Amino acid sequence: MSGTTINRQDRQPVYRQIADILAAEIQQNHVAGDLLPGEILLSRRFDVERNTVRRALYLLVTLGLIRKVRGRGSQVLSLRTPPSALSPDSGSRNIIFVTSASYLPKGQSESFHLALIRGFEKRFSDSGYNLVIKSIGDGQSLGNVMENLNAAAVIFDSHVPASCYQEGLDLKIPCVSVNHYTELVTSVVSDNFDSAYRMARLMADFGHRQFACVTGKAGYQTSAERLSGFQTYLREAGIFWNEIQVFAGDWTFDSGIQAAEQILTLKKSIRPTALFVFNDDMAYGCRSCLEKNGLAVPGNISLAGFDNTENYRGIFSPLTTVDVNINAIIDYTAWFLFARLAGRAPEKTAKIQIGATIVDNGSIESIADV
Repeated sequence: MSGTTINRQDRQPVYRQIADILAAEIQQNHVAGDLLPGEILLSRRFDVERNTVRRALYLLVTLGLIRKVRGRGSQVLSLRTPPSALSPDSGSRNIIFVTSASYLPKGQSESFHLALIRGFEKRFSDSGYNLVIKSIGDGQSLGNVMENLNAAAVIFDSHVPASCYQEGLDLKIPCVSVNHYTELVTSVVSDNFDSAYRMARLMADFGHRQFACVTGKAGYQTSAERLSGFQTYLREAGIFWNEIQVFAGDWTFDSGIQAAEQILTLKKSIRPTALFVFNDDMAYGCRSCLEKNGLAVPGNISLAGFDNTENYRGIFSPLTTVDVNINAIIDYTAWFLFARLAGRAPEKTAKIQIGATIVDNGSIESIADV
């Protein structure tokens, strides 16, 4: 992307590109009190809808660069205090991403977290910061893990030891939790319950009555919420939970294969016709095993995943899945941390819940056709 134009092929959302351009122009060309061009002029300049311009301006408002003045438009604020993630202060440049040492088996990876880390790396690099990834195990202290890193802020990934949150507060470092809600620090999370609830409804709407699911690693809040949402809809639909088969996974492709192998041992009369898997890595592992053994998706079994990963495109046809809106997770996390660094974020913690979308790629079929 150049300094004054947007690149529609860029994976960064267009509204973020516009916000970056306007933020740079504010820094270089404006003083406090100046008014930015109106929404109509900006939408013409960038050839986008006004709603896209509004999202960009709203981001600049939340970052403290501008304010909306009724009847006048968007007014530039004082730039004497570093105003945003786009113009960081002169302190430490290390954002520490703390993840659980036991998150995945050694040598394994998960597509969602790889995409999340890459997104954070780009977002913070664009703002002059470094993302430093550190793992922490039970019994380790946050202070020891971050020793000599001169942390500006900390992002806690899902399922870190509970003591980490209080340690972060005691160290007086801006902290945020991602993918796991805690009352101790502001948390940015996906709406896992609602997404799973709606996926169960979609499967039931296609006529399915024999269900199975493959959960994530035991003890993870994301897995528990997805299980609860799936269970809740089916219970409301009159399908008893003890009639639904649950297979334990660990977020990896291989554990999806193992779950599918268990399904293949079942008699056809009790084999599920609809399978909901709690991330795409496991879902494509299931698909690989099922199709290798002669069960077509969705011809013989309907299958859906979660996360909307792109990693398997070109290898398999896409599955119906849940898009967790990873760009919004990244944006809200960065917005909060930089607002806290600039002293503008509220002291009271909040749960920032990101809505998700079901992406129907045709891997769920009517029961009549299964």
